[in-house]
Amino acid sequence: FFFKQKTAYEIYQCDWSSDVYSSDLKINWRELITQQIQSTVKNDYTWTIPNKKHFSNGFVLPNMRKDQAIEVCVAIDTSGSISNDQLKVFYSEIAGIMQAYDDYNIKIWCFDTNIHNPQDFDISNGDDLINYEAKGFGGTDFEVNWNWMKHEAVEPKLLIVFTDGEPFGSWGDANYCDTVWIIHNQYRKDIEPPFGVHAYYED
Repeated sequence: FFFKQKTAYEIYQCDWSSDVYSSDLKINWRELITQQIQSTVKNDYTWTIPNKKHFSNGFVLPNMRKDQAIEVCVAIDTSGSISNDQLKVFYSEIAGIMQAYDDYNIKIWCFDTNIHNPQDFDISNGDDLINYEAKGFGGTDFEVNWNWMKHEAVEPKLLIVFTDGEPFGSWGDANYCDTVWIIHNQYRKDIEPPFGVHAYYED
């Protein structure tokens, strides 16, 4: 099969306000992500650098300390078994993370048997997520994520992997970093990653 590279906007084919943050989505897996992210930061605020997100509303509020910005890596499974609907779910949660925090550094990449399109997003360019291109759509090799992180000296406080949970071979390096697996698989609900914590996306 041939898969065209798609941006987040093309995958959504909808307006963000009505669909991406739909209240119909179950939140158990979102709660897991929130809990794991919160475990990596302390809620420490400062007035020295005010929160710019609220300037347009006429409010001046304290901002999270720069050294307390959330720092996570997100790996998106774009193997051939992943559908556009699944990618839409993955993108929506990344956007939700950005909306939930006033300061963040999120490194995103796609993977199949290789790493594709690694990009960094923070408060200054988070809106550009809508133009992020999903690339890959080949086989599946989870190990490439850890090989690439080690080669590029990427040491995440937390790695979030969006996947259908069907690797060909190893799941990765259990000792390298804390890992959260969000599994979107309509055919199997018995997948148990050998390390990290996991939750199933439920419609």
